Amino acid sequence: MEWGAIRGIIGSGITKEGERMLEGNLLQMLKESRYTTALSGYIMLLESGYPAIRDGDASYDIEQKYGYSMEEMFSSAFYSTRKEKFYKFYRDELLSQLEKPPGKGFTGMAELERRGLIQCIITRRIFGLPRKAGCKNVIGLYRQ
Repeated sequence: MEWGAIRGIIGSGITKEGERMLEGNLLQMLKESRYTTALSGYIMLLESGYPAIRDGDASYDIEQKYGYSMEEMFSSAFYSTRKEKFYKFYRDELLSQLEKPPGKGFTGMAELERRGLIQCIITRRIFGLPRKAGCKNVIGLYRQ
């Protein structure tokens, strides 16, 4: 049962042999650890269906749509001088994403936390997916 939670985090693109190795090694390390912290990252966000708005095509599409780069729109100067455009972007591109449920990686972390195999999750994403998945001890590191 614990391996199912771990598999949710690392994905399904590994061989059976790799699975057995990971199951043995990773699970053993988690069980022997006194305190384990998990870091949620960019790929887990994508796995949950959230757009990569700061990278690649999505970033380009947003710049084409709004006429400003992400960095510009997230600046205090932009907010101070173009509040209406900022709020439109924020509402349409960010708040609209909040209804999406967390993916398997986040629910896997919540299961590992419930079982006492990880004690803390650190994220820098603003969507609150670890908490939505049921994680209790979450530290959010957000750019200011």
